[in-house]
Amino acid sequence: MNQQLSANNLLDNSAVRDWISSVLPGNPKVIELVAVHNLKDWGVTARFAVSTTHELNEVVFKACLLSLFDYAPFTYELLTRHFPTSVPQLLAWDKQQGKTWTLFRPFLGETVKSKNSLQPLLKLARKMAQIQVAITELPEAETKHLPQTPVGYVPAFLDKIIQDINNKYGKIWHEKGTLAKQYNSPSELLERLAFFQPKLVEWAAELKSIGCPDSIDHVDLHSENAVLQTNDNILIYDWEEAIISHPFFSLDRLLEDALEFGESGQIAVRQAYLSEIPWSTRDRRERAFDLAMCLSPIKFAYECKVFDEALGREKGNPQLAAWCMMRALQRWESLESSGVGV
Repeated sequence: MNQQLSANNLLDNSAVRDWISSVLPGNPKVIELVAVHNLKDWGVTARFAVSTTHELNEVVFKACLLSLFDYAPFTYELLTRHFPTSVPQLLAWDKQQGKTWTLFRPFLGETVKSKNSLQPLLKLARKMAQIQVAITELPEAETKHLPQTPVGYVPAFLDKIIQDINNKYGKIWHEKGTLAKQYNSPSELLERLAFFQPKLVEWAAELKSIGCPDSIDHVDLHSENAVLQTNDNILIYDWEEAIISHPFFSLDRLLEDALEFGESGQIAVRQAYLSEIPWSTRDRRERAFDLAMCLSPIKFAYECKVFDEALGREKGNPQLAAWCMMRALQRWESLESSGVGV
């Protein structure tokens, strides 16, 4: 196969093959590059065939070029150790050429999205909750390498986003008009965001007081980052961005996927998730979920801002910012008027 494995021409194919051979038992020969599954500016995912007498004849190689996610191997070590059937199994990792290289056992399955059914989404929601609950029962030393974002940090993130709206996004939104129209962004957006800033502080404090412990937050949990396997098992992948934060934040993207099945689909995903959560009372968990969904768009917008800055994208992402801000405003106004955030 002549396909060249690269991420912005920064990876050398022979070096990757040599490393794979060196970390596998028996130092098998790497026969060929089978497929490149994902190739972006910041990383690559590829599958290699290896010659081995063991059951393992293929491996999945990932390289991340961003130091922002240098901690990811520790996340995978934690997850492989405690949830070997629910996540990709990490075989080896190292820092090579200033990049983080990881090697995984391949897995099979159909993406949850491809099933076009609500039931796999419900299974995914329940599996995420089960992992998060189990993580909270582990010693703190198990998660010490993962970045932490306590809920109390989130209100301050809005200040940073407002700065970007003032300096970069606002003019783009309203000069061309397309984004403002697409997301129904009001001309007084900044005033409305500022109005709710004190509320965010109150909501963050209330969310913390409910007593749901911080756990692993996938950050990018959606129906194309999980597969349904033949044994009916759900396996969740792409944990590179995972952090320790309020566990309920992980459900936000999944609720967006559930919209395909209408409002009843969103309610079903929410209830499937909360049915696996043991903390506090059911009413308090429901309240905590509403509060988390009100804070989540701000946290997500800030995480995307940090990601863009790490990639040197000076213009940021005005479309994503508009979507996040309107998503947040709609939830805030709903919570204020009806007591329900999403």
